[in-house]
Amino acid sequence: MDLSFLNPKLPLDALKPPLSADKALRIVVGHCLESIVLNAGKLASGDFGDEQVHQLRVGLRRLRSALHLFEGWAALPEPAVMVPLNRLFRHLGVIRDQTVLRALLRSLLREAGAPRLTLPAPKATPDPALRVRSPEVQGALLQLISFVSKGAPLAHPPQGNALDVWMDKRLARWHRHIQREGSRFAHLSESRRHALRKRVKTLRYGVEFVSVLFPPREVSRYLKQLHKLQDGLGRYVDLSLTLNWLEQALPAAPATTLATTWLDIRRERQGEVCAEMLARFKKKAPLRLS
Repeated sequence: MDLSFLNPKLPLDALKPPLSADKALRIVVGHCLESIVLNAGKLASGDFGDEQVHQLRVGLRRLRSALHLFEGWAALPEPAVMVPLNRLFRHLGVIRDQTVLRALLRSLLREAGAPRLTLPAPKATPDPALRVRSPEVQGALLQLISFVSKGAPLAHPPQGNALDVWMDKRLARWHRHIQREGSRFAHLSESRRHALRKRVKTLRYGVEFVSVLFPPREVSRYLKQLHKLQDGLGRYVDLSLTLNWLEQALPAAPATTLATTWLDIRRERQGEVCAEMLARFKKKAPLRLS
């Protein structure tokens, strides 16, 4: 697919001072749109699989992370633009969960030598191709493409915030928030543990967007730790979601009790793993400018 219309489209390594907030944001949004438009096109064609659904969700989450990264420093697209894309993201999440959680459950039960469960049929969901083709989603994508091309400069830009200084402060603040929440992981509710995982993802994407501003070796080590932390928390969240889904989907029976008990044990073990990983992250300093 020809994505040359995403103009101006510069590589992320162009994100260096004295680049303006407006220009920097447009580069990052354009970078996100490449993946979104490509995978949305595949879904709209009807010729897609689980990987395209996953990649479109990743692209949409990266876009939201980008907007959060620049919030307060650059002029963002109108909030209404993201409404249909957020709905699409949630819809694709339902499809993802029905596929991934079932596969995870079957794998864990085989590992435990537990009897196979007869699971209810997946809930019918609207065709994602129709969702992507909808006027609301297509209109939102066109507005974002226009935003990348034209931008929306602030009427009163903040003073004294160069690109590198802003990103240094914003990413350090996100880093410290994860450390604070992570130090209380054992006492967090399930919803806050899920939110913590999202924050780790957002920090990772933010670092990837502006990695050129920081020492390369430090970025590599930092991202490696974030990847491991994200995967560990993701495993925990998937176990928790699978357990909740199983308890609601199947009636009480010996086989169901065995499965839920095993899942609960695995979730608790994974929670301990996450707590250890977060304790190590607590000792890590945020990325700083060279």
